[in-house]
Amino acid sequence: MICLPLAVAGVAPVLALSPGRGAYTVQGGDSVDLGVATLLTLGWELVGVLDGAALTGLPVLAGWTVRLAAGGQTIRLARPAGGGLLYDGSLGVPPAGWLAGLHRHRRVHTLVASGADLTGPDMYEALTGAAAAGTLVGATITLPTRPAAPR
Repeated sequence: MICLPLAVAGVAPVLALSPGRGAYTVQGGDSVDLGVATLLTLGWELVGVLDGAALTGLPVLAGWTVRLAAGGQTIRLARPAGGGLLYDGSLGVPPAGWLAGLHRHRRVHTLVASGADLTGPDMYEALTGAAAAGTLVGATITLPTRPAAPR
């Protein structure tokens, strides 16, 4: 899986993931991407356009969490109550201010682009292509609540 932190003006940090080649099944004569279908059943939404309004309007997933480790070099996206991991690996090189924005906003708008090649020269084109193909889903995942400071 590829993990790519993105900066979008005026929006909390964005994280794009691509599991690579999608797995498909045929239902009623239509080809259905199993990864996209699974995420939709878990509360994610299809993303049709990459703009600030679409990203800030993504659903906040109850119980899902994002955690940084290794001094911000790795990131873990976890489902609620031991439901497994969506991603646990390298964060790559975030754009300037991305990590500070994550800590300030306490959330990350997360996109999963099934079948998209995010390693090419224009990841936005790849994400836009996934959106047009109906294989881009998104949700907002929050950092765990900070414990209250002792008094």
